Amino acid sequence: MTEIVTSKPKVKWKKAGNFLAKQALIMFAQLIPVAVGVYLGIVASDWNAEQKQRAAQKEFLNNLHLELLSNKMKVEKAVAYHAAAVANAENLQKSLNQETLNKGFWAAGGWGLLQNWQGVQVPTLESSVYQTGIIGNTLSGLDFKTINTIAQVYNYQADYKPLSEKLFTDKIVNLEGDESASYVLGNFGWLKSFVEIEKELLYQYDISLKHLKGKAATL
Repeated sequence: MTEIVTSKPKVKWKKAGNFLAKQALIMFAQLIPVAVGVYLGIVASDWNAEQKQRAAQKEFLNNLHLELLSNKMKVEKAVAYHAAAVANAENLQKSLNQETLNKGFWAAGGWGLLQNWQGVQVPTLESSVYQTGIIGNTLSGLDFKTINTIAQVYNYQADYKPLSEKLFTDKIVNLEGDESASYVLGNFGWLKSFVEIEKELLYQYDISLKHLKGKAATL
């Protein structure tokens, strides 16, 4: 019987497998720095974007703080002026004789009766920084509490001007001229109520300014 001798290619396949494994390991080792570099690039890009956003938010909050502080100072001045007018009207009711009080307001001296009266003196309150923050989406990137605090004070502020215009138009501009001095001076109680509205606006300013200053410090 003839003996059949078979070849043993396993050694060659084993060497080929080892070669491919080494090549794969080399390629993998080369890919690691590339992958790490890409990852670090993404992280750095995200970090830079976040830093830019935080810087923009901080600048917005600081500018908003200045705008609200300026508005607050205007309202404080208005409160002092309106409160003085109320006190003056109350004093006149006590100090003027009855004959003068019974005269028509204009005949009795009109607004000249009120010392230092310079008209209604309702300030124009700014909101340009707030509007810029809305348009530029800077406001929307802030946390809910900050957004709510800002929106609340500007909504209250927005109601202030039309309310003041209506009150002053109804109570002052639309005077017929035949009302007695006693009636007009006694009717200054409405201005006292308006001063309370202004004081509430000042309170809203204080809350917002404190929050904005604290929030900006964390950015």
